[in-house]
Amino acid sequence: MSDNDDNSDAGEDTPETPATMAQEVDTDDGPELAGRGRRLGAYIIDAIIAAIVLAVFAFQNLGISFDDLARDSMTQQMSTAGTVAFVIIFMAINSYLLVTRGQTLGKWMLGIRIVDVTSNGAATAVKLLGLRYVLVMLLGAIPIIGGLLGVIDFLFIFREDRRCVHDLIAGTKVVSNS
Repeated sequence: MSDNDDNSDAGEDTPETPATMAQEVDTDDGPELAGRGRRLGAYIIDAIIAAIVLAVFAFQNLGISFDDLARDSMTQQMSTAGTVAFVIIFMAINSYLLVTRGQTLGKWMLGIRIVDVTSNGAATAVKLLGLRYVLVMLLGAIPIIGGLLGVIDFLFIFREDRRCVHDLIAGTKVVSNS
């Protein structure tokens, strides 16, 4: 075998040259990765929508008032219950779009979507709903650990492949629709 034969498979995985994370995630055949700003914008839009729905629900159905929140806003019990309620409301608002299009309302508004990292195609409902959102949001409700996970998850966006911890857990990435 000549030296040229060794390099004929450039860019392909071989036992001698495994793919790097960047090669695996951002291939020439795959869609362009979504920008960090658009991902942040989509997150903010989704959080605002879910928070408004949660607040309206809490005020109308649970008898919670703004005075109650001001007086006792930081108890762990309220925080955990609020997180669980937020997850339920977030899923009620976004599940259909996530399963059918790989998008939340915020991602849809900003022209980005979630895909499977290996196929660049639609991710399964288990990956999208179960691992990427519900598991990570519920872990976020754990005192101290949840806060650390949130910070670490956020900081992972600055990796070359722009995959946060929730993307790594679910085997997904966020790409541009264009």
